[in-house]
Amino acid sequence: MSVAGGHPGDVLRAHAPIGLPVKSLGNGALWLAAFLSGFVIEEPAPYELYMALLCVVWLACGLRLRREFGPLIICLMLFVTGGLASVPLANEFGEAAMYIAVTGFLAITSIFYAAILADDSASFRTATRSVRSLSPPSELRGIFTFFRVQNISRFTTGPAARSRIRMSSDRFWFCLPCC
Repeated sequence: MSVAGGHPGDVLRAHAPIGLPVKSLGNGALWLAAFLSGFVIEEPAPYELYMALLCVVWLACGLRLRREFGPLIICLMLFVTGGLASVPLANEFGEAAMYIAVTGFLAITSIFYAAILADDSASFRTATRSVRSLSPPSELRGIFTFFRVQNISRFTTGPAARSRIRMSSDRFWFCLPCC
């Protein structure tokens, strides 16, 4: 008699799972995270909100931190600690606190990306594709800002906006040689 309680000689058939595989959902989430990183106009940007949620969800689903990440984590913790120690000495307390908060967040996301890419090297291809699709809109934004096109340059002018643009382009510097 079969396991399912059918008649002797019946063939049991497994049904194909319905829905998307978890790996493709993870790759899609990684692609969206890398794509959103290029569009930082104001803090907090959609990228930061999305990455905060993505880090928590991925950690809850079993993100593995390797022993090899120890030096990276220690260096980033020392850097953020030094920044926190210097905040009381800053002239603009609110701006300095925001800078350290963004630095801490970028430290967390760098550890997140290191864990993702170390776990599955195919994820690097996903991040690279996302950066490639992000490049044309970012280039156009830079060109429009340089020539002061009115509809675009109002979002990307001023010292604060320039630093945000620089920070958003620095997030995926490691992918540039592959593009």
